[in-house]
Amino acid sequence: MGLLGSIEMPIKSKAAKDLFDEFLLNRGINKAFYSNLGEESYGFRMVDTNDRRSDTPRESLKHIITVSRNYIHGCEEGEIKFDETYDDLERSETKEDLLALLDENSDSFEAFLSERDIDTKSVKVPWMDDPILAVEALYGINSHEILHQGWNLAIMDHLNMPRFKELKEMWG
Repeated sequence: MGLLGSIEMPIKSKAAKDLFDEFLLNRGINKAFYSNLGEESYGFRMVDTNDRRSDTPRESLKHIITVSRNYIHGCEEGEIKFDETYDDLERSETKEDLLALLDENSDSFEAFLSERDIDTKSVKVPWMDDPILAVEALYGINSHEILHQGWNLAIMDHLNMPRFKELKEMWG
């Protein structure tokens, strides 16, 4: 059903539930941005010079999904790696398709956090020598969502988009 939809998976771990609740707030703001952005603006590039080329909203949304999948898949496999790519994302170009994949990603995250052994599952991460708890590592997904909120604000300013309800409720 998707982000903030009617699927209820029982996350039993308090640590995992706290993470998912925080994630839902931040993912919800990003989803609202991409939902409010017109399809014609998905190809907008803030910077396009010989020296620097920024991502389009379409590329940025694909990146958000890719990074989240890399975190989840890495925790499932025992080691997070950020070099994985996904064919379905490469083929998906429309706003509708990408928003559906964003919802599927949120559902996958919830399902993973609902696993019985989530509190004891550990994972090797690129920034530490020793494995850490998966729930700790997965806060990276939430931080990544917050980073993209800032990026999306810059896009909104360039496109003269008004601040939407969810963004104002969260950040004022």
